[in-house]
Amino acid sequence: MPELKSTLIFLVICIICHLTVVTSDPSVASAAWTSAVDAAMTELAQDTTFQKQVTSLGVPFVVPYCKETANYPTKNPLPSNITKLTICSELQTSSTNLWLTVYKLVAKGLVANLNKKYSLSLGIEYLSINTTSGYFPSLLGGINSGACDIVVSDTALSTARSEQVSFTTCSYGTTYFTFMRTDLDNTTITGITTLDQLNRADVKVAWWKGTLFDQVMNNSLSLVQKYPGSTMNAMFSFAETKQVHAILFDAIDVYSWMNDHKECVNCYMKVFGDPLPVSIFTKKMPATSGVESIGVLSYGLLICILIIYSIL
Repeated sequence: MPELKSTLIFLVICIICHLTVVTSDPSVASAAWTSAVDAAMTELAQDTTFQKQVTSLGVPFVVPYCKETANYPTKNPLPSNITKLTICSELQTSSTNLWLTVYKLVAKGLVANLNKKYSLSLGIEYLSINTTSGYFPSLLGGINSGACDIVVSDTALSTARSEQVSFTTCSYGTTYFTFMRTDLDNTTITGITTLDQLNRADVKVAWWKGTLFDQVMNNSLSLVQKYPGSTMNAMFSFAETKQVHAILFDAIDVYSWMNDHKECVNCYMKVFGDPLPVSIFTKKMPATSGVESIGVLSYGLLICILIIYSIL
């Protein structure tokens, strides 16, 4: 019997150590957290003050109508030791970029709603993600690693992306695809106002790799000479140095860049395709995460061992 008791004590110690490791994940991600963020975004999208603030920035969109109900989890889903949230967006190269202002407006509104609902005083830590390995893959890495609690960016929704992250039900804005014609060969290659007219073998086009523009390049611009970029700075550098005839980008980014670069006198932008909602996202969580399942099984095993030990 002493040997059996010693074995049981050893098993108890192993299980306790295992539970300590399993529950030490620094990420705040959970199904309840996803629901709380979704509710906070729903409430924010319906806030008329927020809607007016977005409009006052001069962005070419209004906050999309949101008819959903903000269903917060009853209990605060955050661990008690969390005092601030890390909110991520892509690295910006211009402090005057309109998206940067929108991101911070959204972040502050989200945290204010969470603080109000759960009587918290959470702060915000902004983290810029380097996107040299691809726009969405880089942001996905940030949220999956636990470095980011929420990603607030101009990420357009797609089926493929929705399978990898949890987008909020309501959006804060809309993005438009556009191409910007640069100053390169502006007297010899003229009259380009549509995507079809851009699709020719003597035209050089740059785009941000890892974005939805990958599909545009593959499906609609098969004839052009392709110049993939890995950062916002690299993209607009193609225009500044006249390496390409056009760049594919988000309309707001192009608008901001053109306002800051009046020297590009012959540059112009053309919007194409349908507007796409942009939303924030959190880590994708299954209905019951692997960590939660392991924890439940371990606690159950621990209780059984303790019962056996007490009988002995």
